[in-house]
Amino acid sequence: MVNSLYLIGEEAKAREMFENLISCANPHGLFSKDIKIATRRLTGNFPQGYFHLAFVQTVLLLETAYNWSDAFKDLTER
Repeated sequence: MVNSLYLIGEEAKAREMFENLISCANPHGLFSKDIKIATRRLTGNFPQGYFHLAFVQTVLLLETAYNWSDAFKDLTER
């Protein structure tokens, strides 16, 4: 959702949501499969690799100047 908000131009909302998410990490900076945002409780499988891959993708999206919305432009023009 953070990526989607960012890509539609809602950068402030995306960054706010991402900061909230970061605050849910355990003391080692890891996440489980599910997060109860209201209580910041990590539930489900731990650590969750898919979550961490998406997390890294989101960091790259928020912290680089690359225009991610054009990433697949060449593929769609064929």
